Amino acid sequence: ASVERASWIYINSVSQGSTIAQFTATAAGASDTRYLMATQFQLVAGDTVEFYIYQNSGGALNLNVARCTIARLG
Repeated sequence: ASVERASWIYINSVSQGSTIAQFTATAAGASDTRYLMATQFQLVAGDTVEFYIYQNSGGALNLNVARCTIARLG
């Protein structure tokens, strides 16, 4: 059986892309699955950024780490 996991990024309520991956289901207590989605956007003051995560395994979805880096150049 496989598990589907997906993530989306929205800026100002507009989808900026998504990723979907299928993994082989693992036994209970197995190690964590690491999932990476990285991209760059040019934001302005007042922009709203939203992250959505989904999985279809029926088990708990624990998001342990979410890293965001904001750089200002110029």
